[in-house]
Amino acid sequence: MKFTERIEQLCEECRMPQRQFAIDLEIDTATCCKIEKGERRVKAEQVAVIACFHCK
Repeated sequence: MKFTERIEQLCEECRMPQRQFAIDLEIDTATCCKIEKGERRVKAEQVAVIACFHCK
């Protein structure tokens, strides 16, 4: 699974808008959108947060 697909999957599973997911990653929504589209690379610390992310 691609990282971009994982972000989309997490938002769907958690029934969370991308805006909230971005807040949890401590990034702005535009950056989150670019990451999800594959237009921007993900930082190592963001990879760790996404890898361990659980629905609230």
